[in-house]
Amino acid sequence: MSSGTRTVMVLLVHGYDRGTRGTRDETTAFLGRIHAVGAALEAGGGRLAQDARERRTWVFDSATASLRAAGPALEAARAEGLDVSMAIETGDVDVDARGVWGTAAEVVDALIDDVEWGRAWFGAVTMQSADLEGLAWSEVGVFARHIGSGTVTFELGVREPEPEVVFRVSSDVGPDDAEEPDREVAVLGLALPAVPVRDAVAGYAYELLADGRWVVESPRSHLRLRVGPEGVAVEALMPGVTVGGEPVPSGGSVVLSGPVAIRTRDTGHTWRPVDGPWVGVVVADTSEVRIGLPEGGEIQVGREPRFPGLALPDRRASAAMVFADTDAGARARERGFALDRELTGREQCRIVRQEGLVRVESTHPVLPTGVLGDEALQLLQPGTEVQLEDGALLLVGTSAVGLLP
Repeated sequence: MSSGTRTVMVLLVHGYDRGTRGTRDETTAFLGRIHAVGAALEAGGGRLAQDARERRTWVFDSATASLRAAGPALEAARAEGLDVSMAIETGDVDVDARGVWGTAAEVVDALIDDVEWGRAWFGAVTMQSADLEGLAWSEVGVFARHIGSGTVTFELGVREPEPEVVFRVSSDVGPDDAEEPDREVAVLGLALPAVPVRDAVAGYAYELLADGRWVVESPRSHLRLRVGPEGVAVEALMPGVTVGGEPVPSGGSVVLSGPVAIRTRDTGHTWRPVDGPWVGVVVADTSEVRIGLPEGGEIQVGREPRFPGLALPDRRASAAMVFADTDAGARARERGFALDRELTGREQCRIVRQEGLVRVESTHPVLPTGVLGDEALQLLQPGTEVQLEDGALLLVGTSAVGLLP
């Protein structure tokens, strides 16, 4: 058995029974067409983990690799005259001779039957983990369905001249409820841990892509936020970055102090300093990572929350991380310390809405959860709950979460 963070893909072959009921030659030809699709996935880094007739489970070491492989596989299926669909999600799983086990596997198993032929849907954790640069995006709106533990899916359909990525945001209302919820909880940005982190990390960085996602590093990033003993600095990686309305030349940097607006050509954020386990938050003007919270509803928040849940980013370790010259720093370097993984629980807190009020309860026995209102930061002890006011931010690991109007 092997365990770790993997991206799981279920490939569903439609018409499998019909295709294997013919003569031996016809069945062999049909299975050969399936093999051609599998070859495209294998060429993209996929490993076949389970072959259950029409349902075949593949595992990828990288969320990005799974997305890059899905397009050619869909093209191969179309060329072979084969109807297939795919469901993909990322998370901690166990892989053995019997198959794949874990939340990500449960999500794709639940999702695959809803995916249209010739499409691949990607869960929220995959969206947060993958580099989607270079793929065409267009918004197709909101649909009301529960989809596994995530609220955002990505649909990759074969379109001429090449596959195009389309995202859909689930309002996550009940399957029998046709109305939109009137409150939504969203991932609004970064919560930056203060250094040193656990006497192990003396500095780290996050980078911002054109689509508004924060990653640990990318050659297509527009700016970098670097956190160290001297504070937090914005480093411009491309033209068009401003801090407080003042341009920052490409290659230049500005140390942040009080609240200030940070903009690129495509995105807008607000920086706010914080005292405590976090040094500050960076909140976006808009967010597409959200989940509906109807009256009487409850959602889990974490890296791999149970359904229904708001999945937070689970980014890999960064080469830009500066480890402290301590025994803890040496151990962290050796095991590939990742801030998201270390500071965000699989399930860290829950948000409940009753009688029009939204309350948050810390459920993790160790990791801190904070509520940042107009005044000071409030840290929640495990098992305690407070009201989440409009405009307040919920700090969970490396993420800032809030209520949308």
